[in-house]
Amino acid sequence: MHPVSGRLRAVCGTDLTASSNSRCAEARMIAYRALEELRCDRLAGALLGLTATVTRDDGTTQPLTLARLNDLGYTLSLHAALDDHVYPGWADLVDRYRTWQIPVEQVWNDLVHASDGVINMLGRAQAEVESIGHTSVFHGVEEHPAVRLYLGPA
Repeated sequence: MHPVSGRLRAVCGTDLTASSNSRCAEARMIAYRALEELRCDRLAGALLGLTATVTRDDGTTQPLTLARLNDLGYTLSLHAALDDHVYPGWADLVDRYRTWQIPVEQVWNDLVHASDGVINMLGRAQAEVESIGHTSVFHGVEEHPAVRLYLGPA
């Protein structure tokens, strides 16, 4: 799906490129890539459901979903990342700067790298849960501090 999406963006003149000189451009690219993952996975899921089925234990068939194909792998990985990286990881990183343990440039670089992976995974996990009719990737972890502080609805 990515080559098709990339080609369409290039033809339409909407392809973004990041400037390493601009922190706003880096943040914009993080959101752009996550949205790209969401769009491509939604399209892949729609095509998958039209072209593949799975046979249930009772002998009936149903369309194959991303969630079934991946065993909710992206969603489970995102939920694990909430504990492993996001909270208290991001807060601890900022606190290390506040207590003069690391320079501000390192905070920025580490947060950009960490948030890029998590936000990208968020896009993929959202498409995965939508494939089974859920609206939120945070179902069951709504009260996690990372969701309440950084990732959940405002």
